[in-house]
Amino acid sequence: MALAFNSGKTLIPFKLSDAEMSSELEYYLTRVHWLDAVKPPLRKSIESLREYSEKILDGNIPKDVYDKNSQNTTGRQPSRFLLLPFIAAMAVICVAAIFMLLKNKDNKESSPESAEKQVEITSLPTEADAMYELAAHYYEEGSEESIKKALDLYEKAAAAGNVNANNFMGSYYVELEKEREVGAESVIGKAISYYEVSAEKEDAVALYSLGYIYENENNDLGIEPDNVKALKYYEKAMNAGNSSAAKAYERVKKKMEK
Repeated sequence: MALAFNSGKTLIPFKLSDAEMSSELEYYLTRVHWLDAVKPPLRKSIESLREYSEKILDGNIPKDVYDKNSQNTTGRQPSRFLLLPFIAAMAVICVAAIFMLLKNKDNKESSPESAEKQVEITSLPTEADAMYELAAHYYEEGSEESIKKALDLYEKAAAAGNVNANNFMGSYYVELEKEREVGAESVIGKAISYYEVSAEKEDAVALYSLGYIYENENNDLGIEPDNVKALKYYEKAMNAGNSSAAKAYERVKKKMEK
């Protein structure tokens, strides 16, 4: 699961029962689109799985996969077949936006109409968005050289404030922490610092992830569990719309009552 997640693969949970997941499994699956097959008929659910899988393989990823503040997001986009044309188009838009902004800046007496255009321009894709998209492309290639390029771009996009890039780097360092050998330097602090940037923007993914880190149920991270902080972040994740955070919140609350 961790390998698939950090390789940017598309995860499709197919839920066959109401069995409770471990917090570690929730960490990966709470942010992707679920297919619920608990209620009969099962055949209909399998048909939905087939149709959904075909859409993904054809490049027609459903919109909710990209909703960065819902439980249906991975913090990274799945594979794209039209990635490079998208980046090229976005680059043209960004150049046009910069040109218009500079032109409006020179105009000292801007009319209400031009002010409205400036507001619209600020909502266009940013350079950080473009870096994030390109990083995802390199990371999915999987070679040592391309991953190195990807991490460099992810770090730059994260420094520029891209929420998804910060979430990616957070998950990347969480996995490094789990894999580090005894005596090796802990990197969990880096994961926390990346997630905190997104958490300040009330991003549900980052808030849930910080709750998971501080709960540290499986004791596989290089920090001491802190249930007070875990409870705080899970509560904020709930308020931000993460449905799995409610169960995690209750789990930590029961621990504290013991």
